Amino acid sequence: MNVASSKGSWKPGDPLLSVANGCWVDQRYSLKPFFKETLLSIYKVESKAMDFENKDDEVVDEVNSWVKNETKGLIQGILDSSEDLDMLKVILANALYFKGTWDPIFDVSNTSDKNFYLLNGEEVKAPFMYEGYGWKKYGSFEGFKVLRLPYQNEQDQRRFSMYIYLPDERDGLKNLLQHLNTNPDEFLKHQLMLKPTTMSYFGIPKFKFSCRFQVSQVMQELGLKEPSIMLCSPHGQEFPASASINHKAVIEVNETGTEAAAVTELDCGCCLDAPPPVPFVADHPFVFRIMEDQSRIPLFVGAVVNPLLG
Repeated sequence: MNVASSKGSWKPGDPLLSVANGCWVDQRYSLKPFFKETLLSIYKVESKAMDFENKDDEVVDEVNSWVKNETKGLIQGILDSSEDLDMLKVILANALYFKGTWDPIFDVSNTSDKNFYLLNGEEVKAPFMYEGYGWKKYGSFEGFKVLRLPYQNEQDQRRFSMYIYLPDERDGLKNLLQHLNTNPDEFLKHQLMLKPTTMSYFGIPKFKFSCRFQVSQVMQELGLKEPSIMLCSPHGQEFPASASINHKAVIEVNETGTEAAAVTELDCGCCLDAPPPVPFVADHPFVFRIMEDQSRIPLFVGAVVNPLLG
């Protein structure tokens, strides 16, 4: 399912958000009617019965083909070919892909290799996208800076943006993450405090970010209750079954984009001296957050520790 626009329209250059949810059940069992209806009405998912016991390869191929189809090939699969399904009764899968066009775009001719400083003190050469003098939403706080990079969107009132949280110190990522994890509301607080600022120049590395993890395992590590689903046996007996919940996310950041209108968030005011232009170069590990600005719903939150690692 592509959630590109609330009006159902989409044009090249607009943000593309692809979401895929699926449910596969061991054919020897069936979902309770209430759970089956919940999947269909809320998550738009129809469960599919398959032979987990004897044909696990077919199950893996089916799940991966479904994910590839639902994301138009942007995500190739979510399960490994070596996946062992013997002990499973149900597979729930969620795939999410976001790709946006900067507003305005980065000039490809400005892209050049620059040092990116790793947490271990080493450095790598990575391609950096640069823009010169211009206005951006920016804020400087104790120990870190925040920069907002908006995405183009002509067909929808919603606005998508990437927020980059850059520690002042090259090895400051750990402290920044601890601060944000201890105070989750700080994400939104700092974003609301950003002000239109003249940037002398700014640059961020190109990177492709992807991750895959089992949600149920993370829940257990956090001390949360292991997810379970009520199944019915062929004899009508009800029992809880553990579920494998897998998640995969992909985001690619590069210069691609289309020219857009000038910044509209700047107001003309009284004749006060403007603060001097500031630079912003994300040349060491940082946190990024992609969200829809009106609803303030985050789509992706991640950390770039080495832009050369895909």
